[in-house]
Amino acid sequence: MGKPSIEKVMRERGVKFTRRGSKGTGLCPFHDDQKPSMSIDFDKNVFFCHACEAKGDSYSFIQMYDKVDFKTAAAAYDDAAAPPPTPKRPAEPELTVVVPVPLSAPPVYEAFPRPKKGAVYSYIVGEKLIFYVYRHEKKDGGKVFYPVCFTAEKGWQRVAPPPPRPLYRLPILQKQASLPVMVVEGEKTAEAAAKIFEKKYVVVTWSGGAHAVDKTDWTPIKNRHVVVCPDNDPAGAAAAKKVAAQLQKVGAASVAMFSPPADWAPSADWADWKGSKEKAFEILAACTIPVTADAPPPKTPNPFNDQIHVLGKMIADSGKNVEIVVSIPGCGIVNVNPADVTGKMLLALCPDPAVWLAAYTRHTGITKNYPKFGNAEMVYDVVA
Repeated sequence: MGKPSIEKVMRERGVKFTRRGSKGTGLCPFHDDQKPSMSIDFDKNVFFCHACEAKGDSYSFIQMYDKVDFKTAAAAYDDAAAPPPTPKRPAEPELTVVVPVPLSAPPVYEAFPRPKKGAVYSYIVGEKLIFYVYRHEKKDGGKVFYPVCFTAEKGWQRVAPPPPRPLYRLPILQKQASLPVMVVEGEKTAEAAAKIFEKKYVVVTWSGGAHAVDKTDWTPIKNRHVVVCPDNDPAGAAAAKKVAAQLQKVGAASVAMFSPPADWAPSADWADWKGSKEKAFEILAACTIPVTADAPPPKTPNPFNDQIHVLGKMIADSGKNVEIVVSIPGCGIVNVNPADVTGKMLLALCPDPAVWLAAYTRHTGITKNYPKFGNAEMVYDVVA
């Protein structure tokens, strides 16, 4: 049975792509792709996503998209719908990526010229080059990203670097050890944010998109305070959530999440910022909240909270100097002057009121009657 054409398979499944001759680019359906990251070779009948690294021929596409096995995928098409079979080629051996790039390697631009519109980003550890990421901006507004590594067999090749992969701008991160860290998605955004927040944050990113978060070495951010800034779209939010989890896993001192303002355009990020640096700092502060680790089991609701707040308000409104004497099981007696802890009332829950009485008597030598809230007692003394 002949193999169905990759173009037919994609069109039947509503995949958006643009064909130019024997090549094409499109939105990868195997992750939330906002910027076309899938390359298609119609002559070879294959596809490859530079973001999530999904790849294969038309049968592979059917299996992944329809979630079926090969037998079911093959049975869906007959010879009439298929192009002439192509001769089988011997499987190419896997390439060995050389890390770091040897000093004897020829310039990368001999094999991969600079993009006419776009950029080339260097990933460096210490002073040693590890790999490049190429960014091509197309006339239709689309973008194509791909890594370029040096291989032992064929020199510079368009292949993914092995994990764990270093962070982009790692040397700067390590040099500016006293600054908090900002993590953004994409090298272009990292460069733009670094200019906006210079001397206040050190900005880094990772390579490969959301599906490569766990392939990145996040350990250099251990013990650093971090804010994660996602792109303004669902894919960006999902990637940021994965990044935050990795940061907590490696022991970041704190992790906070920036939530893009409602007036930001879809998919916008700091690379699109047109305002002043001062306004950027204002927005960052207003739209950032701490990320907590996995929440512990919920505590049993405290039925006395409302009464405690009322009591606290009454004492505050009285204008009197109040000394609150609290017995905390295992901690002994604590004296608190509400003037020093504005708006806070301390409560210790104790199943046995006699413990309160004994503790207060030991502390003051005075025996009093106390207001009771169920099994809890607040011991206090109002002094005129």
